[in-house]
Amino acid sequence: MSAAPGPPALPPMLASGALLALGGLWMALAPQLPPLRARRAALAAFTWLATRGGLAVLTWRWCRSTGLEPGRFFAGGYSPSAGAPWRPESLAAPFFAAAPLAVLLLADLGVWRLLAGSGDAAAELEWSWVASPAVWFPLAFALPTGAAGALLLLFGWRLARDGRAFAAGLALGLAPACSTPIALLPALAIALTTPGRTRATFALALPVALALAARLAARHGAIPPGLLGSAGPTPWRLAGAFGLAPPRLAAWLPMLAAVAVALAFATRHRLSGPAAVALAFAAFAMLAPRLAPMDAVVWAPLLILWSAGDPDARGWWLVYGTALPIASLLALRPLAGAAGISWRLVAAVTVAGVAVLGAWPLAHVLGGVASTLRKAAAPPRSP
Repeated sequence: MSAAPGPPALPPMLASGALLALGGLWMALAPQLPPLRARRAALAAFTWLATRGGLAVLTWRWCRSTGLEPGRFFAGGYSPSAGAPWRPESLAAPFFAAAPLAVLLLADLGVWRLLAGSGDAAAELEWSWVASPAVWFPLAFALPTGAAGALLLLFGWRLARDGRAFAAGLALGLAPACSTPIALLPALAIALTTPGRTRATFALALPVALALAARLAARHGAIPPGLLGSAGPTPWRLAGAFGLAPPRLAAWLPMLAAVAVALAFATRHRLSGPAAVALAFAAFAMLAPRLAPMDAVVWAPLLILWSAGDPDARGWWLVYGTALPIASLLALRPLAGAAGISWRLVAAVTVAGVAVLGAWPLAHVLGGVASTLRKAAAPPRSP
């Protein structure tokens, strides 16, 4: 039996955080540099290759030369295979082998190319995916399975936008089966805001029901292992680190209720799919017991679509997409006090700040709806 992972090595943790911070700076500044401003496609291609391929190869080679297990470097001493609380299986995971890394990177590439063809701001959309540390950190180093769910959600949104509600629902329903079950939340947000929402929701339920029935028939349980534990920079994780009981199944109920209210609001006010996803994500980020790196990847394409053309929302994604993976690292052993009291305080402040920052889309979407209602209620101006 392999030994449980020990306390995180502080130098790898610091290196991870510094690299993520540099990634955020690159995301913000690289498109503004005069030599690169007119070469956005080449810049995106270089960044994709560097973050998904080159950076991972260099890091793993360094780890092997120093004797550190490669899979534990960026988790600060954690290995997903040795018990890190970041990887629940997908609904259909017991029935097929894990997809090869190359297939999952192809899914990442597919999201990039779909975003590039999803609107007038193609360069902005693809850059927000390719360069965001919230995306490349789990894809390149820890948990690449989120890319499959992201691709299916984005493909489902494209089908819904084109009026193909039933096909969109099928694609959306496959997302939780092929990645984290949390993908069901953004999938519902898209299905309920598409014009043919009844057909889309019915089609979404088919693959989900089949996966759940197969799990129950094979006695794997309806809920995948690891899903109910607290993980990531969430208020539940912060409270649990300071002596409160870890969340159980009931801890998910407030989040589910908040997401239900958010989706009802989005349906009533006829918000777009990306805006509904942003509203649901804010409720999720505020109240969910877990927000693991792969969970954020699943939400990312629709959050990027929502932020396109809005400087405030785009700035939020830049800051949040950089801070989230840093806080995810700090929410492991440092928050539990394994690296000393100073790092525990740093981790607590960072996790709390990221939890608050995750709720920002709620205020932004509600502010936009209120502004629209005020304009509609204002008396017309006389000529």
